[in-house]
Amino acid sequence: MYLNLLEVFLISIVPISLIKFKVIPSRFRFVVLSGIFVLLLILIYFQGITLMQLGIRIDDISSTIVPYLFATIIAIFALIALSKIMRHGHAKEWYKDPHFLFLFIPISIAQQFLFQGFILLKLEGVFPTVFAVIITALIFGYMHTIYPKPIFSMILGILAGLFFATLYVIYPNLLSASISHAILNFTAVYLGFFTFVDSEGVPKKTELSLF
Repeated sequence: MYLNLLEVFLISIVPISLIKFKVIPSRFRFVVLSGIFVLLLILIYFQGITLMQLGIRIDDISSTIVPYLFATIIAIFALIALSKIMRHGHAKEWYKDPHFLFLFIPISIAQQFLFQGFILLKLEGVFPTVFAVIITALIFGYMHTIYPKPIFSMILGILAGLFFATLYVIYPNLLSASISHAILNFTAVYLGFFTFVDSEGVPKKTELSLF
């Protein structure tokens, strides 16, 4: 039990905190996420966690993709409505932004793999499913405090965490979940959430660095 909690703490809270408190610059967040992903693969290999346990399966994808897409469409309309309320502009020349070109898909997959595939699995070994879902969502929300407007980003992140974790508990398919997350990731950043915006509310280009 304690080992599960320690693993969750070290693989989520610690790296997020290092970025949040500027021990690691935020522009390196993709590098940090990549490192966590590699560490996850090592842990999964040595712990003998199966693909089925991680939700990586195709036997039920036809029955899970529809509810995931239906929920995703509802979430998109909610993001659009919230964006209008906050008077956000949309990203200009998004096709030149590294996030939209090649990052949003691997980031979405890695986050689903981390939170639903691993963290939720570990927490369900300690807590009842309802509490595991809530704790996973809280950690997901905490991860979003590294973005602009940390309080707002955290609240939106918690809501998103509840959305993804609840869906995953009902329909445990990581492939369907990743498709949904990628679509919503693209939409949220395009609409100016989890990114810096200029004086007119238009999202700025993603800043990332390897060195």
